[in-house]
Amino acid sequence: MLNKLTEQENEKGCQPLGAAIFLPAIFVFILGILLSQSAFHVSRSYEDERIRADFAQYAQTQSLRVQGLIEQSTMLSTSFAGLFEARTQPSREEYRQFANTVLEKHQEITAVHWAPRIPDTQRTHYEARLTSLGLAPLGIFDVSEEADTVVRAPNRKEYFPIFYAEPLEPNRKAVGLDPLARPFNTITIRDAAKNGTKDTTPPFPIVQDPDGPLAVAMYHPIYNNEKPINTPTERWNALKGYIILMLRPEILLLKLQDALSTRDIGMKLFDVSTEEPIQIYPRLSAGTVATNTTAPNVADIHPPSIKTRFPLHIPGRKWMLELHASPEFLSANRSQQPWLLLAALLSLTLMIALLMAKSSQHAKTLSVLNAKLLERQKVLDELAYFDALTGLPNRLLLNDRLKIALTSEHRLDSFSAICVLDLDEFKEINDCYGHHVGDLVLKTVAERLQSFLRESDTAARVGGDEFVLLLPGFNDAERLRELFLRIINGISEPIMLPNGIDSVQVSTSIGVALSDNSDRNIKALLQNADSAMYQAKRAGKGQYCVYGTDRVHIAEIAG
Repeated sequence: MLNKLTEQENEKGCQPLGAAIFLPAIFVFILGILLSQSAFHVSRSYEDERIRADFAQYAQTQSLRVQGLIEQSTMLSTSFAGLFEARTQPSREEYRQFANTVLEKHQEITAVHWAPRIPDTQRTHYEARLTSLGLAPLGIFDVSEEADTVVRAPNRKEYFPIFYAEPLEPNRKAVGLDPLARPFNTITIRDAAKNGTKDTTPPFPIVQDPDGPLAVAMYHPIYNNEKPINTPTERWNALKGYIILMLRPEILLLKLQDALSTRDIGMKLFDVSTEEPIQIYPRLSAGTVATNTTAPNVADIHPPSIKTRFPLHIPGRKWMLELHASPEFLSANRSQQPWLLLAALLSLTLMIALLMAKSSQHAKTLSVLNAKLLERQKVLDELAYFDALTGLPNRLLLNDRLKIALTSEHRLDSFSAICVLDLDEFKEINDCYGHHVGDLVLKTVAERLQSFLRESDTAARVGGDEFVLLLPGFNDAERLRELFLRIINGISEPIMLPNGIDSVQVSTSIGVALSDNSDRNIKALLQNADSAMYQAKRAGKGQYCVYGTDRVHIAEIAG
């Protein structure tokens, strides 16, 4: 009996002892699970930040590509404007050949129209010309806002009908359309003419393809050079017509989407020039309102996704490019590190602090590296085509514009002047005042050069104190002589130093090569201009030399 009671007491005493042995183990196990879960979620958060930073860098690179494509596309209107500046009225065949050459690599440009200014008294004559070509069966016509109904235009004081449309076949329906009658075009058209600048319309459906992607029209006014264009009224009175560049942004974005490495990345394009954003791509169905770009919607909150926006600029309008990644993109780009961390911490709870610190440091290092890469990408994009000091085009962009100019004039009765400029006293200024004053002189000279040039001209800095001017579309050498004298006199004006008291003065020597005196070889033209510049330099300061087939001519500064 005594033995039985002793056994019962021993059993009662053993119960609390066993619990005491397992309590620390259970506590450590639970604490380890909690710490491991906490570390797992923190590491996952850092991982998500890294993915978002990578996506932001990737998205910015793509937005810069889109902006570059837009700028290349809109630059084409200047080329067409040069065609009309070089000739009073190019023929339809000349216009067609020029368009075929320029638009060959620009599928996003669906059409380039010429819309002349036609008074009501000449309407019948112009309509007869179009009819003889099998175009514009209604004559000059108007179209509804949705581009699905066309009607013959009522009598008005004047019209701006599309007279040339290239390529013609896909744009045959547009010939004869008066865009001035479309409400969203009226303000843009008049502002472009009165301000003397390019201007772009809001997105709209086109009559050639009403249900297709939206388009925008960029209006480039062409003026009568014999009339003054100093005020808005004078510019409107001198207006001859418009070059109309029809751009479908969707094609630009499809080019970009074809290059994307994953299907989990999408994009949208908005026109944000007004309070109510207009969704350009993808085009919304009728009656659907574009999502406000500043207010979150259900898709922003659930399911979670990565989204970033970048501004884009087109003459007269502001666009916003939105790139977004799906939750699948987030999952697909996560690494196994959080899971490995969780497995390690479950077995080695004492190492949790070290592992979390390492993970945090790794994420922060990645964030810093991503920020540096973004800055470096931005600098590289700016340096690709423009000089860092003066902001002028560099040699790479100059060569592209030389190719366009020389190709364009092949069928025109005009020539281009390629000018090499060298500053005569620049080395002495650098040696005497220092490089900071030399930089000021270079920037001032660049600003003065641009003030003398037309919109179709190009001033480039190709190194040191050497500049190159591209002056296309000339057919009068006397106009060039006057321009060179203005440039020489303008650059020789004193340049005030930062102290506001002292000033420095430089002169320039200009060497000129004319494209009609050569085989239009870019390298040969630049060499000829360079040779003429050294000839001008040897003859004296502040002079220009024109390289000719027989001899070199030298003219001194006027006055």
